[in-house]
Amino acid sequence: MKGAKQMTDNMLKVKNIIRNEKGNAIVLSITVSIILMIIMITTIIMLRQQTNLVSGSRRKSEALSIAEAGLDAAIWQLERKQTLPFVDSLYNFSGSNTQGTYAVEVQKINESQYVVTSTGTAKNLPSDKVRSVEQDVYYVNLSSSVATFSDTNGGGTVTGSVKVIGPFYTNGNLSLSGSAEADSLDGTNGNPFLVRGNLYVDGSATIGKTSPMAVFVKGTMSRSNGNPLPAGTVKNFVSNQVPEVTLPEIVQSQYLSAAEANDNAVYTGNLTLDTSDVSFNHFNYDKDTSPDATLTVDGVIYINGSLTITKATNYSHASGNKATIFVNGPIRIEKELKASADYPDDSILALINPNTTTTDDVYVAVSSGDTNPPMVQSYIYSAGQLRIKYKVKIVGSVIANSLFLDTVPDLEVPLGSSNYPYLFPGKDLAFLTTSNWREVEP
Repeated sequence: MKGAKQMTDNMLKVKNIIRNEKGNAIVLSITVSIILMIIMITTIIMLRQQTNLVSGSRRKSEALSIAEAGLDAAIWQLERKQTLPFVDSLYNFSGSNTQGTYAVEVQKINESQYVVTSTGTAKNLPSDKVRSVEQDVYYVNLSSSVATFSDTNGGGTVTGSVKVIGPFYTNGNLSLSGSAEADSLDGTNGNPFLVRGNLYVDGSATIGKTSPMAVFVKGTMSRSNGNPLPAGTVKNFVSNQVPEVTLPEIVQSQYLSAAEANDNAVYTGNLTLDTSDVSFNHFNYDKDTSPDATLTVDGVIYINGSLTITKATNYSHASGNKATIFVNGPIRIEKELKASADYPDDSILALINPNTTTTDDVYVAVSSGDTNPPMVQSYIYSAGQLRIKYKVKIVGSVIANSLFLDTVPDLEVPLGSSNYPYLFPGKDLAFLTTSNWREVEP
């Protein structure tokens, strides 16, 4: 009996142990399940938060990408249109792509400087998370600039001293010395001044001292001896990014055809405007007009020879308000050449020379005149060398392969004129350069 009771007690102990272990297992299982559930819930929450962060970041990135698309659209319009429909110097437009929409404002600072602001909004993005960017854009039209392209044997493109008023471009080096200066046009700031080579500034020469310019120099800026430039010599340097632009090509046959279509306004031989009257189709030179000779010229004129002007001449037009004289030989200007009407809006003349074989393809040697300095009001193009002998003020775009200066002339670009001469090279050659990209508050 005693053994049976002992066995029963042992069995009860075993059952209690088993029962307790089962209870512990259930508790452990529940505890583990709760922990796993907490981990799972936490993971889901973190994943959702991470997803929201990634989505928000992606949306913000999309908004920035859309804003930049608006910048590109504005630059595209500026590059392909000489004028935009500005109202009080502002032009606004909007657009969209698959990512969202953009709103763009173009502010016109002057004829060659703009500030573009673009705001991008991604699809389904809260309005407080849009992105805005801003960039300065400089527009250079060669028909509204002083431009030179030669860099022969690594030498300076411009030799001597010069006073340049308005946009300037050279594809080579530039040396300014003495009292030379370059400034923006009257009433403007930030006209682009672009040097694709090196810029050397000596003596008291300055750039943008009177009216700051937007200076772009791809190479180095220094004294010709390598010393650094004193403070204030250049105002304001913007960037080392300078586009490469080639000399605008001309097609000689195009001018001959245009002159032939202009009642055969073609002259064969060397032509000198001095003490003899000259008249042919759409070209009438009267030497007896006091005090200066008069030239009435219309359309495109073709001279198969040289042209020399030795008497002060005022030009006008029998019809229209412009003319272009293509000279298949050297051009020499020894006296003032001015428009009778308001220049360049109501009267404008271009002189074009295609030669590259002579030293002085266009030679300006005006030694005296009614104004001080004497004046030449004309657009001038030379595929070779333009040489200026004496102090003179040339008002008009000057485009030359090489610009050689014996003195300190004034080269001034006409301000804001949309009246360009017939077939003037570079009229449709414009380019943009940008700088100072920044993100701004929407």
